[in-house]
Amino acid sequence: MNIVKAITRNARIAGRKIRPLTFSVVNKSATEAVDILTFMPRKGAAILLKTLKSAIANAENNHNLSAARLFVQEAHVDDGRVLKRAMPQARGSAHTIHKCYSHVRIVLSDGEIPAKKETKRQKAIARHKAAKAEKSVKSEEKGNA
Repeated sequence: MNIVKAITRNARIAGRKIRPLTFSVVNKSATEAVDILTFMPRKGAAILLKTLKSAIANAENNHNLSAARLFVQEAHVDDGRVLKRAMPQARGSAHTIHKCYSHVRIVLSDGEIPAKKETKRQKAIARHKAAKAEKSVKSEEKGNA
């Protein structure tokens, strides 16, 4: 199993704005992730797409891997530097403005796409449905007896 990385450092966007977009591409095939990000109307999607395309190019050129077999194993957004600026306010005071930067890291793999894990809520719903079905079977048995 080969692993390929691509990192975009000092992207001029706050981590809180781009981090939710990474959840939509993790555990997806690379081509599907490119399609998702291409049509997403957010600034962060363009930065994520650029990093993803760089990772795919790294895989093809440096490791001789096919883009069709790759999937997004990880996508991380870490906070970068913060530029601090001042905005003049009333009575000669000033408030700070934070201009945040981010580091975007995407890891591709050519192994199998892992199966989706079942969440706690999904497990609870399945248990509830099973108990309800069992209860209805018992009530039918009482009715037939």
